[in-house]
Amino acid sequence: MESRVYHTQKQDIYENDDQLSKATVIVVNHPTPQPHNFDTADDEDWVKFYGLAQDENYTIEASKLGDNCPVIELYDADDLTTPLAEVSDPPIDDKVWLDFHCTKDGIYYVRLLWGGCNWLEGKMHYDLHVYDNNFGLTAIVAGKVKDRFSGRPIDGAVITSSGVGATISTRGGQYLLSEIPGNWKMTARKNGYTNSSAGISIASVDQYIRKDINMSPLTRSSCTADGDCDDGEFCNGSEICVEGTCEPGINPCQDDGEFCNGAEGCDEEHDTCTHTGSPCPGHLACVEENDQCVAIECASDAECDDGEFCNGLETCAAGTCREGTNPCSDPTPLCDEGSDLCKEGPRIQLLPNPCLQLRWMPMLVLLRIVGTDTHFGGSSTVTFNPPGAMLPLPPILGDDTHLLMIVLLMPGWITPVDSLTVTVATGAEVVSEALNLRFPFMTTEETEKLFALTP
Repeated sequence: MESRVYHTQKQDIYENDDQLSKATVIVVNHPTPQPHNFDTADDEDWVKFYGLAQDENYTIEASKLGDNCPVIELYDADDLTTPLAEVSDPPIDDKVWLDFHCTKDGIYYVRLLWGGCNWLEGKMHYDLHVYDNNFGLTAIVAGKVKDRFSGRPIDGAVITSSGVGATISTRGGQYLLSEIPGNWKMTARKNGYTNSSAGISIASVDQYIRKDINMSPLTRSSCTADGDCDDGEFCNGSEICVEGTCEPGINPCQDDGEFCNGAEGCDEEHDTCTHTGSPCPGHLACVEENDQCVAIECASDAECDDGEFCNGLETCAAGTCREGTNPCSDPTPLCDEGSDLCKEGPRIQLLPNPCLQLRWMPMLVLLRIVGTDTHFGGSSTVTFNPPGAMLPLPPILGDDTHLLMIVLLMPGWITPVDSLTVTVATGAEVVSEALNLRFPFMTTEETEKLFALTP
């Protein structure tokens, strides 16, 4: 059968299998090879299978090499330091292989690595087969190995048949086994569990049979550490040992409260949490703030720009235009749409008056309006609070941006601690400010003496 995976991908579907502890199970005599590739020159691929002495001879074959030249090494689980056998010969007929005479039942590990030939990026692929004398004569038996009481899947269980089949359960407890037609008994074994057997009946090689296997723990209170309870599953959380009893874990992929990333899920194969993605159809945008799908109004900030300066910069968020904010604040709070500038606002300023030092009464108070684009002048109206506290004289200087006024502080109206509110208006433009009459060039004592002279 042809490989089901395109070899031009960066990594094959069995990664990360670069070390012995990450070795994936390869099914002996499976009709479909495992498609692999070396994505880097130092990439390694590790697989494992259960060998039976009764079948004696196994072949480990890498084929459809193209420009690849893999090296094959075989290790016995009882000695992982020295290869039991290896082959590094140049390919023949687009394949390399290693023949292995099995003398004892057990787990065997296969390591494949690049052999140092001409490296061609994206072309270091190969198909991997492990088979014995029964290749092409077997049907497939598949199922799941589970804890009888908790229902947890059991990985790393060795399943052998009274026929010719043998395999190892993978993460999630899944297993595949090749077996010749006949009536056979399968037996599953793993440390910490009693052996469990089940009968199978195979009529022909084109059958696909489903058979789950339940295993019973030796004791239901046999743990001494959390590691004793680990079932090898990611999606059901980390199991713990509590007073000699294994307690189940908690799904690590809980609801994160986010709407726009979709529903949470768990990927057991890659030990990671997943999301289904935006729940909104392609023509709608997802708005996290109110968990809604809305019509797409924009794709960029530029599509939201109304060309106005003083209402701020509009932005596009989740397909919706968001209003901007006034860009102007103190000390330049006025926004000028014509020039796209922030300017200083008008304010009334109290000017020191040296005449006060001469104790003149009524006192002269000098007022000035300052600020940009303030249109005050001789036609402006001036009011005071309290009323009658001051008597304005005609402006001595007035233009489009400044107004200089002289007012007379009338005696007997206010005390030294009072403030005076001055309001100047020209049409719709109004500026009002409370002024403290204790001038900065006079001390409090001097000011009080000054007012004490008031008749």
